[in-house]
Parts: sequence; C-alpha cells; structure tokens
Amino acid sequence: MLTRWSIALALVGLTGLGPSNTAAQGVIATDEPTIAVTGAGRATGAAETATIQILVNSSEAFYGSPFPPDMVPPDALGPEEATPEAGEAARGQETSSEEVVMRPGPMGPPILTDEDLQPLIQAMVDAGVEEDDIQIVTGPAASGIYGPGGPGGGLVEAEVAQPTRELVGEIVTAVNQAATDNGLLVQHLGVGYDIADCEPLQREALQAAIEDARAQSEQIAELVGVTLGDVVQVGSYPFYGPGLPGDDEAGCPTSPEAAIIGPGGTVTTPPFDPTAEAEAEVYAQVNMVFAIAETEGTPTS
Repeated sequence: MLTRWSIALALVGLTGLGPSNTAAQGVIATDEPTIAVTGAGRATGAAETATIQILVNSSEAFYGSPFPPDMVPPDALGPEEATPEAGEAARGQETSSEEVVMRPGPMGPPILTDEDLQPLIQAMVDAGVEEDDIQIVTGPAASGIYGPGGPGGGLVEAEVAQPTRELVGEIVTAVNQAATDNGLLVQHLGVGYDIADCEPLQREALQAAIEDARAQSEQIAELVGVTLGDVVQVGSYPFYGPGLPGDDEAGCPTSPEAAIIGPGGTVTTPPFDPTAEAEAEVYAQVNMVFAIAETEGTPTS
C-alpha cells in the first residue's frame, strides 16, 4: 500500500506535464510517500532589441497570374467577347472581362528578387529602421522546411534598437501597406524581443517556477490531509522552441510561441501582437518532489 500511495500522489502532480516533461524525465520511483508537481514561471524585461521577420510571396503565386500574350489558348475569351452570358455558359456564374483573361496560366509562380523587395525595405527605412540593420533573402533559401512560404518567396529581417510598441507598430503598418501596394502577399510577420544579458530574467523565471511548484504542493498536501516535508528532488526542463542560444551567444532563449512555425524553419519569431509590450520574455518550468512528513494520521500501510 505504501508504494501505491506514493505513486498516486505523484500522478496528481504530474498530470499537467507538457510534451517536454514526461514522467520518464521527472520523478524517480521511491518507496517513500511523496508529492510531485511541475511549476511554471515567467519573467519579462524591457526589450533592448526587436527582430522583425517578414516572409512574403507574390500575390500571383496564390491567386493566379494572367496568360502571357503569346500563350493565350485559342479558345480563350477576349475582353471584347467576355459577357455575363458567356461567363455563365463557361463557368456557371457571372464574370467580368477582367476575370476571364486573368485565369491561371501554365506558367509557374513568379520568383521574387531582391529588387522586388525594395518597397518593403524603403517602407522600413522611412519608419525609422537603419538600412544597415535590414537583411534580404530570396529564392529557395527564404523558405524553411516546415515554415510557410514557397520556393519563389522572400524573407526580410530587420533589427530595431530600443524598440517600443508604438515604433514596432508603425513599422509593421508601413510594411503591410507597401506589400499591398506592390502586389506582395505577407505570409508571416513576426516580432521577437530580446535583451543582451538574459541571466537576471532567467533567474527570476526560475524562482517563480519554484514558488509555483511549492504552492501547488502545499495545496495538494492540504487537500489530501498530509503534512508537506522537505524537497527530495528537483529537475528543470526548458520549453520546446525552434532553438536555444548556445554558450557563445547572448540574449534570451527563443520564445516558445515561435514553435508553431516548426523547428528548422526560416522564421524564428512569433506572430506580431499589436497589444503586447516591447518586452523580452523568459519561461521556466521545474519538477519538484516533496517528502510527506511522518505525522500522526499519515498512511503507512
């Protein structure tokens, strides 16, 4: 009975574990009665830099491009022949002359070049971004294995110093307008915030996770009618994301929100949230195992 009691309490604490924290990673089996929980913590600080990533493609790649003049099928309707009646007969619905000749053709989607992305660059510069802090990638390299985008897409990435919510919002608005005006489709517009020295935030997030784990343990002990004892095991596990900084890299770990893009992709920033403050975020989670103090009334058999 002692072992079953310990396992039952451990399962209570392990119920909320995510994919990165399984029972195999966490609690070590023990014959002593314990309470095992997972605590989560978060810390934020004013951002020193912002990374803006824009993944774009040509609108024609998604909505169809017109036939080149020398490749129009002989049976295609011309503007002078396109009528509502002809459209109904051909496609069963009303249409205009523009719609008739703008049918998808046999040509592949257009491949963006650096020149095609210049309107976005100019929009960012006009909004206050230093041109030297903007990078462009076009062609197949602009599309990650798991990220959105096509082989003819483009990626624009910019670093903004001392960002504010208002400044980043102005840049995003300018980029979206420039894309619309130049026949470009924004597939992803992400913003990530960072600070050079992330160690204080990491400690703060870890401390918050430990306090959360202790609070959970105390509540469980109260609800099941036992007395919480000392900590007997602690484990810390990072949140999954597209990547974490190496030992030689400064800054905070990539936001777990960016994991929706998929590891290995070109995009490493979460979708832009216009309501979010320009803050770097750090998350932490810990597995903690507490002994159950031997007091009168504690089950022993």
